[in-house]
Amino acid sequence: MIKIKIEIIFLARMAQQLIHHSSSETKITKIDKKNFFQEALQYIEKYVDKSGFKIFSIDSEQGGISYFLIKD
Repeated sequence: MIKIKIEIIFLARMAQQLIHHSSSETKITKIDKKNFFQEALQYIEKYVDKSGFKIFSIDSEQGGISYFLIKD
């Protein structure tokens, strides 16, 4: 049986939020507008590095950017 984990990190720049969805919780982090992308990308880099997830896909839409993470 294959067991995979999927998570989504959504960057909502207008709301100044990083929203991290997992199967157990949704974590919302406010990020300063001035350093938004720098702080958001640092969060993603650190999380992927420590958790073992890999970025599967990235999708940009009007409301923000979604990072789809996968771990098997």
